[in-house]
Amino acid sequence: MQIGNSFVIIFPVIDYLIMNRKEAIRTIAGLAMGGMLVRPRQVMAEISEQVELQFFLNSIRPEYNNWRNVVTKNDIFGGFKIIPRDLQLASFDMYYPMYKAGEEKYKIDWKWAFIFHAFETGFSTAPNPRASGFFGPLQTSFNQQEIDNAINGWTMLRKLPQRYTLENVGFYDCDGIMDGMGRMRSYVDEMRVREPNSPQFEIEKLALRWYCGDDYTKTSFAEQRLELVHRMNRILQADTMGKTLVDGINQPSQMP
Repeated sequence: MQIGNSFVIIFPVIDYLIMNRKEAIRTIAGLAMGGMLVRPRQVMAEISEQVELQFFLNSIRPEYNNWRNVVTKNDIFGGFKIIPRDLQLASFDMYYPMYKAGEEKYKIDWKWAFIFHAFETGFSTAPNPRASGFFGPLQTSFNQQEIDNAINGWTMLRKLPQRYTLENVGFYDCDGIMDGMGRMRSYVDEMRVREPNSPQFEIEKLALRWYCGDDYTKTSFAEQRLELVHRMNRILQADTMGKTLVDGINQPSQMP
C-alpha cells in the first residue's frame, strides 16, 4: 500500500511524532546510535513506514473486530483439524493484518490465507517450515523473485510480530503469506483463462485444487478448506443477526 512521497505524508508524520513521542525518539536514537550522522531522508523513510503501517492497521480495525468475535466464539476448524482455540485466536490477532494486506494487493479473500496457514504450518508453529521441500507459512515452491515481488510495497509488515522471522528460519512470515496469496491469485487467473464459461465458485475450487496439488477428479483438501471459508461467512452472517451465543466477546483486542 502506497501513501505517497514524503511531501504528501509530512503532516501525518508530524501527527505521528506528537502521538507517539517515545517510539519516534527510539527510532531516531536507533538510527543515530554509534555516533553516526542521522540522515534526514533515512529518518523520514523509517518514520513514514511506521505511519503507513499505523494507517493501514487503523483502516482494517472495524472489520478485524467483527471477525475477532467470530474466531473468539467459535471453533473454526472443528470437525476438520484439531487446533487449540487459544492458538486460533492468537494467530488471528497476529496475522490478520498480513492476510488483509494480501487481500488488498491480490483481491483474494483473506480467509483463504487464514485457513491454509492453519493447515500448512499450524499458523507457523511447525518447527521446520522447509522440511517438506516447500517454502513459508503457506508452503509454496521457493522463488525469490516472486517473493520479492509479493512483499514489494508491503515491507512495513515486517515490523509486526510474527512467528517465522529472518533470524529464526531465514524469512519473514509476511513475505511467505504475501507470496502464497499471490500464487493463489495467479492460479485463479489461469483457471479463468482455461475455463472461461465456468462460474466463479468452480474457478476458485479448481484454482485451490491446483495450489494443493489435488487430484481434480476427487473430493479434495481444497474443497474442505473452501468449506471452512464458507463456514466463517455463515457464522458472521448469523452473528450479525444475533443468532450466535456470545462467548468471550468482551476480550480486549490484541491487534497492534
